[in-house]
Amino acid sequence: MKTKLVKEMDVLIHRDKDCYIHNPVVELLQSGDMICIFREAKRRRVRTHIDMTSKAVLMRSKDLGQTWDPTSRTVIYEEKGFGIQDPSVRQLKDASLVANYFMWTVGGQNDFPVNHPWLQTSDAEHYSWTTGVYTTRSLDNGKT
Repeated sequence: MKTKLVKEMDVLIHRDKDCYIHNPVVELLQSGDMICIFREAKRRRVRTHIDMTSKAVLMRSKDLGQTWDPTSRTVIYEEKGFGIQDPSVRQLKDASLVANYFMWTVGGQNDFPVNHPWLQTSDAEHYSWTTGVYTTRSLDNGKT
C-alpha cells in the first residue's frame, strides 16, 4: 500500500535575521507538546560546514506545531571553539528526553590529535576533526 504525503500548511518555527537555522527534528511529547531541535549559527556571507558559532537549540509548541513560542527558545548545548552538528531529540518511555549531536573543531597542523580517525584537511594549513558524539538528557520535558 502506497502512502501519499499531502502538504497541509507552512509553519514558521523560528526566524532570526542574524542566524541561519537548519536540520530541524520534531518530536511529539507524551504531554501533547511538540518540540523542535535544530542547529543555529551566525549568518555570514559565506556559510561553511563547520561553524564555531553553531549550537543546538530547542523550541516548543503547545498546539501540535501550528505556532511555536519564541520564549521557549532554549540552547541545549554550545561550547566555544566547537561546532555543533546535526542535533536530534527523542522522548523515552519514562518521558525523559535524550538529545544527541556531534562536534567538530578546526585548527592548525599542531592542534589536531595524532592518529585521530575523523581528521579532514581543509587546505595545506587548516584541519578539522570531530571531537565525538554527545548526549544530553532532560527529565523535565526539555525545560532544562
